[in-house]
Amino acid sequence: MHRLAIPVLAFAGVALVAPAAGAHIALSSPLPRHVEQKVGPCGLGPDDVRGAEVATFQGGETIVVRWTETVDHPGHFRLSFDPEGHDDFGDPSGYDDFYSNPAVLVDEIADKSGSQQTYEQEVTLPLMSCDSCTLQLIQVMTDKPPFEVGTNDLYYQCADIKLEGVAATDGDSSGDSQPTSGGGSGEDPAETSDGELGPADEGGCGCRSDGASGSGLGLLLVMMVARRRRRGLR
Repeated sequence: MHRLAIPVLAFAGVALVAPAAGAHIALSSPLPRHVEQKVGPCGLGPDDVRGAEVATFQGGETIVVRWTETVDHPGHFRLSFDPEGHDDFGDPSGYDDFYSNPAVLVDEIADKSGSQQTYEQEVTLPLMSCDSCTLQLIQVMTDKPPFEVGTNDLYYQCADIKLEGVAATDGDSSGDSQPTSGGGSGEDPAETSDGELGPADEGGCGCRSDGASGSGLGLLLVMMVARRRRRGLR
């Protein structure tokens, strides 16, 4: 009985570490959907499903994505975003094919020499809300030419995320514009929108006039002068 138990336990231990041993990249923030990363777009092929680990951010927020390169390979990394699932992701067509897909946020992130290297990359998320959006990390390796999609040239990992609302801009914690009132509007508080006098003129000298009343006063003066001239001729 004991002789049988030892091989069974050893096999179980190998089965548990096998997926991690084949990993080349490991997302740490946000957390990945799973550790599989052989087949795009998210590691398990097109029928890959959304996981239970979902990170929530604000639309338009700038975040720091962190990962580790567990197996050293020359090449580069790129980060992409899909607002609904992972159908919008696309593989590069070559080692030097950068930003060829509209889903790409940041491309050509340089590889570091040596294994177990950690990476941090700022990305600004789209200004939107979404419940089933996905962040994708791709490792493009350049030490196995010629480049061929579906081989070991690419490794994939995805993080399931959610965007809520809109991130506040600098200097405005609420994200909403504040209405102005009183003299702050730049209009004369003594005059209403239709040109009539406002409360500021009540009880005043009564001599304020707009363009139309000024023209009427000039016409009145001309008529008075003309009337005096007619009286002088009589």
